Amino acid sequence: MLAARSSNTNLIPNQNLSFEGSGTNRNLVLRVAGTNGTSILTVSVTDAAGAYALAVFTVTVQVFTPLTT
Repeated sequence: MLAARSSNTNLIPNQNLSFEGSGTNRNLVLRVAGTNGTSILTVSVTDAAGAYALAVFTVTVQVFTPLTT
């Protein structure tokens, strides 16, 4: 089982965290709420035998507006 959590749900709501891929080749996809900030993401995986792994990392989001010409 894969799971992901955001410490700052105003920036990255938990429902905006998802996984793509299959087997041992997975990608974490996150969709930000359109604001600047920092969040600590916690990603965990548990296999059928109950073995467990956890990764914690910080994501900083800086939203920018492209220049128009």
